[in-house]
Amino acid sequence: MAAAADPLAGDVTCVLDALDECNEQEQHALIEALEDFCLFRPISSSTSRLKFLITSRPYFKIKRQFAKLLGASSNIELAGSDESESIKKEIDRVIRYRVAEIKRDNLLAQSVSDHLEKRLLETEHRTYLWLHLLWNIIRENLSGTKSKMDRLIDNLPDDIHGSYEVLLQKCPDPDFARKVLQIVLVAARPLTLTEIDVALNVNEQTSS
Repeated sequence: MAAAADPLAGDVTCVLDALDECNEQEQHALIEALEDFCLFRPISSSTSRLKFLITSRPYFKIKRQFAKLLGASSNIELAGSDESESIKKEIDRVIRYRVAEIKRDNLLAQSVSDHLEKRLLETEHRTYLWLHLLWNIIRENLSGTKSKMDRLIDNLPDDIHGSYEVLLQKCPDPDFARKVLQIVLVAARPLTLTEIDVALNVNEQTSS
């Protein structure tokens, strides 16, 4: 914040994508920090050329936390809710296409495929990423009856965090996967595959 307030810094835009995917505690802390900067530090915020671009699903709890900011600071709100229905229809088309592939490959009986399609279309808050992460799980665990399919769907994660958790649990070498994720997390910039490979082979006995 202090660096952005420097007149020599120029225009600075901070992009906070998918705020709704943060855990609740971090989400609340972040919004409080934005409030503190915009509302309670008028000198810093008025001289700063810092702008925030925040994306999130329009959940009521999040919108309520932003009420003070929206009412007291300069802002532009772009309501993606106007497009939510068309996005939902596009995702529905992808679901129908994916299920049609299963029917074409004769992996499930017609009635079971129809039941799978119906259950997926009934899922709330479905997104492209959710469908992409879940589809491999579904393909690998196709069951031949409606009751087995219901059990599979009922046990599927219903959000992005749960989907990633399932994928990590299926990893054949969880320690290796954990180390890769830790390297990516602390990296100051995106790494090449060669750089990640070098980092993976560094240990306490390594010397340069």
